[in-house]
Amino acid sequence: MKAYIELYNKNYKKSNELIRSKLDCYKSIKEDSFYQLYALFMLVTNFVDLNDDANRIKYYTDFKTLENDTTITKYLYKIHDVSLNISFSKMFLTRKELDSTAFYLKKVDDMRLYMNNFDKENQFKNYIAYYEELKDTQNKNNYIDSLKNHNQNLINENINASYNINESFIKNSKILEVETKKNFLNRNWIAFLVTLLVVGVVFVFVKYKSLKRVLKDFSKRRREYSLIENNHDKLKLKA
Repeated sequence: MKAYIELYNKNYKKSNELIRSKLDCYKSIKEDSFYQLYALFMLVTNFVDLNDDANRIKYYTDFKTLENDTTITKYLYKIHDVSLNISFSKMFLTRKELDSTAFYLKKVDDMRLYMNNFDKENQFKNYIAYYEELKDTQNKNNYIDSLKNHNQNLINENINASYNINESFIKNSKILEVETKKNFLNRNWIAFLVTLLVVGVVFVFVKYKSLKRVLKDFSKRRREYSLIENNHDKLKLKA
């Protein structure tokens, strides 16, 4: 990351120093050669910007030895390789070495499947500059149109992605609204049932107390009646 930050800040020599000091360590990680791959990718990128052909060729040759490495997927290797070849065509274009530029432009075209949108944009720009150097207005304009179409497609993709995100958000919002209503209804039913249960318990308790009081009064009156009845029987016997 330190080396990448230096590369990003265009401190190419500093970036190279950081990478080269660890390069043997990266090569020793045999179970995953991506560390070495990315280190070499950054070195080649830096030497392109430093206009150092000797080291660019040296480290790109090392990079190429990893093409069939089984610890790296073909796709992972190719996406880095295509980016390097785009930078080569731009470097030779800057030098106005048009034959070399044409070679790398064609080489990149053959790796189109591994190009991301940024790579495609740079490839179109390199073609535009290349045909401008050749004073070939027709092909230059064709690639200008291709670049415009590419950018418009990206805009459309972003619009569609935003639309799909909004659609998904609206759909999820509706689902959430329905679930919220269900939960609200369930809470209301639970509150109603709890209230009904409490009222029922209170009602039963009040009725129980009232019935207990009635039974108590009934028992009292029955005792009084029994007492009166016994006294009446005694009076009858005396008579």
